[in-house]
Amino acid sequence: MEKIAIFIDHANLERSLRDLGVNTSKMPELYEDLVTYIVSEHRFLIDSYLYFPVDPKKHDQALKTANIYRQHGFLVKTKLGKPTSSSNFKCNVDVEMAIDMVRFAHLDRADTICLIAGDGDMVPVVSIIREMGIRCEVASTLGSVANELQYAASGFINLELALEELKIPRT
Repeated sequence: MEKIAIFIDHANLERSLRDLGVNTSKMPELYEDLVTYIVSEHRFLIDSYLYFPVDPKKHDQALKTANIYRQHGFLVKTKLGKPTSSSNFKCNVDVEMAIDMVRFAHLDRADTICLIAGDGDMVPVVSIIREMGIRCEVASTLGSVANELQYAASGFINLELALEELKIPRT
């Protein structure tokens, strides 16, 4: 049976789903459904990692939310963001994800690594994993994935089609 590990950029996935009009109030359950969809019946899930940015102004609430994802079986890695001049914050988890994906691939623990993100900055890590002889899939929406990331991957999973197959309602 094919072994798979999944790496999720929470901010990227949440934004993509909101852009599609998906109700995000039951996000942990939806993430579980998407992971199950990607794993399917022909794969064995080693683990699913979730990279979760933490708003420094809402630190306690963010950590409570991260714990909810942990209760749903995700290995959550949090990163404290930095305040910006506006009321927002900046938090980029790409480097942490890239390091963990390459480390995981180096340990030869998976036949396939799936990245749920769309940022073109992830092209080098996808390429390195493929050069190591490991299948590297990207799962995203067509509106959120960089073309170069989609083309660099071994395969692309269109999450819009997954939402339709899973019968996830949209507004």
